[in-house]
Amino acid sequence: MALSRQQIQLVMGFSATGDFGPFTAWTTRKGKIALALKAWLKDPESPSQAAHRARFRAAMQDWNRLTPEAKQNWQTVCRRLNLIVTGTSLWTHWHMSGDDDGIRTVEDQSGIQLLPPDYE
Repeated sequence: MALSRQQIQLVMGFSATGDFGPFTAWTTRKGKIALALKAWLKDPESPSQAAHRARFRAAMQDWNRLTPEAKQNWQTVCRRLNLIVTGTSLWTHWHMSGDDDGIRTVEDQSGIQLLPPDYE
């Protein structure tokens, strides 16, 4: 039985996610390890940063309230259209930007309804 890199890392007690010195590491959707220089915030407690964090927190709370079927639809759309984002990332983009037109385009291209129909 062949083990993936991620499985080997977990067996060895090492998971390549988080901050390591001046770097931030994460595992991509395809299981590869990605590294970038850590981004240091100039003022992490600024009013605009606090507002952004609150919007992101609300997006994640709403994502967690979705039914498993609705979450699966968002994930399936991303896979079907070969998008480079996950369903969670697409949801977060929509929730924080209100880009209904962009999501309607994704729905049209995939044939999967994500947003509730417009009521007039």
